[in-house]
Amino acid sequence: MPETWKVQRRKFAHRMIRVMRSTIPQPPMPETMRKTHPLLWLLRYFREAKEELEKVTWPSRKDTVRYTVLVIGISILLAVIIAGLDWGFALGLETIVRAVK
Repeated sequence: MPETWKVQRRKFAHRMIRVMRSTIPQPPMPETMRKTHPLLWLLRYFREAKEELEKVTWPSRKDTVRYTVLVIGISILLAVIIAGLDWGFALGLETIVRAVK
């Protein structure tokens, strides 16, 4: 039975992909991406995470409290603004609905 053109096209595409993969040189894999024992990988991950956290410049307690209060205050302010807009639009819509009836 002769192959359909779709089957021929698929086989041709697979052949071309195989040829392209074999001719393109692959860059060497970095040391950090090579497969290692999962436990060793996990230990290295935590060691590197600890090293990175030691480099961080942490804010002072005073700065942390100040920023926390600022975020809470802005959140409350926005909540009041949105609630006021919601109330105003609802009142306006009720007025329009009553006027139409």
